Amino acid sequence: MYFTLSAGANTLRVPVNTVLFRAQGLQVATLDREHRVRLKSITQGRDFGTEIEVLTGLEAADTLVVNPPDSISEGAACASRSRERRRMARQDLLMRRAASLTVAVLGALSGCSLSPRYQRPSVPAAPDSYKEAGEWKLATPADAAARGRWWTMYQDRELDELEAQVTDANQSLRRRSHVSIRRAPRPEWHAQHGSRR
Repeated sequence: MYFTLSAGANTLRVPVNTVLFRAQGLQVATLDREHRVRLKSITQGRDFGTEIEVLTGLEAADTLVVNPPDSISEGAACASRSRERRRMARQDLLMRRAASLTVAVLGALSGCSLSPRYQRPSVPAAPDSYKEAGEWKLATPADAAARGRWWTMYQDRELDELEAQVTDANQSLRRRSHVSIRRAPRPEWHAQHGSRR
């Protein structure tokens, strides 16, 4: 069963995290116009869990300190959230203006150039002998033609020996690769999408 209780006309509700539990009783820390702390004793009404009802000691226009430390004292300087928000907003505005100014200056500087303007050098016309004529022949690559023992034209015995070693090494490599390819088993595929040899 639930009951709806009406609040009194002159009662206020404040968050529980604004209340100080002191030897003098319950107090709240408020801020005056100079942002100095003023401690006010209050009389508690009903407890609503996250808020309590204040019957006396507080006015609707008072600015409360949220989460005041136990060491807070009368007359201590404190910055209000609205003041802090205004300071942060000013700082944010200055940062945005500085960023906009930086972009504008960089944009203006990117259009400036201190180098001299480029002028294309004059080039004389090519002589007629270099222009296309009917004397051109299509290239006929001879890559497939046998070249034979081309290194013998140098008549160098050491080069002949090196070439013989390379030829032998290549043939033995070819023989090994053919043997290993022939002997390699074919992979078997299974349901696990893996291979096994």
